Amino acid sequence: MRSYQRTRLYTRIALGKARAMDVVSGESSGNFGQLVLLYPLLFWLQALQANIGVSIMLRGYGALFSPEGWLVGSPPGSASFRSLILILRERRLSP
Repeated sequence: MRSYQRTRLYTRIALGKARAMDVVSGESSGNFGQLVLLYPLLFWLQALQANIGVSIMLRGYGALFSPEGWLVGSPPGSASFRSLILILRERRLSP
């Protein structure tokens, strides 16, 4: 606790507006009504996320075993990473 906060708490205790064990509530913890709404919403959204993930995996499953699913070669006229490195190496070695 910082010195300002400690001094402020001491002053509030001395004036009778606070007790030594007062804790901040409200924003830091949800009450029962909020939790009744938030917990089912949390689990429902996680189930939705799992459903979307599984459906994407099942849709793309066939692409793993077919040659069309992989980017095997680059189209003609396009520079690959290897050709880029070779070009940069040639420019660096040439005077």
